[in-house]
Amino acid sequence: MWSWPKSWSINFSFGFGNTSNGSSPMSVSSNVNGMDYVMYRSGQGAGIVYSEFSRDLTAVMGGVGGAAVGGLSLAAEEAEAELASIETPYGEAIQGDSSAALSARTQVENNALLYRTGTVGKSQTSEAQFWALEHPMSEGYASRYGIPEENVINSDFIEAGRLNSGSNFITREAPGIGNNVGGGIEVVVPEKSVSMQWFNSI
Repeated sequence: MWSWPKSWSINFSFGFGNTSNGSSPMSVSSNVNGMDYVMYRSGQGAGIVYSEFSRDLTAVMGGVGGAAVGGLSLAAEEAEAELASIETPYGEAIQGDSSAALSARTQVENNALLYRTGTVGKSQTSEAQFWALEHPMSEGYASRYGIPEENVINSDFIEAGRLNSGSNFITREAPGIGNNVGGGIEVVVPEKSVSMQWFNSI
């Protein structure tokens, strides 16, 4: 039988009056990492999904006293993402709120490979902060990730790694540079937060 992980403390309380939008409220409170949530039911059934970087907490509940509560997973994920940011030499990188950025968070949490390309002797490797979930040899990669033209011309390696367990990160649309317009979902991490899996010369 599944049980709550000992490291989590979640309390549920239900109200059967009407909110301003006519729905029956359900408040969800948590002391996880000092973050508090209050959310209201929508849709049918019930559920909450809270994700914390390297682990997921999922609770699914049935109707209580005939009241339908649910539709909370996206709200919880967005609430968490709003709190995330990473300091970089170019300023603070803020978690993106698009569906693509939030979906990429799940991939990183599930230990997906992270990729980079660069130039030996010039580019950072395992200590780098900017990574992608797609292979650098993918068509249009340089444009989607806003890589300067001179970097594309001089690139001579591709590397891949995985985020270290418990490390912070954000996912966002990459900014553009020159003719390379950006918009691909990049993963930004603190320095030295990735464990190398392989390194290939090109």
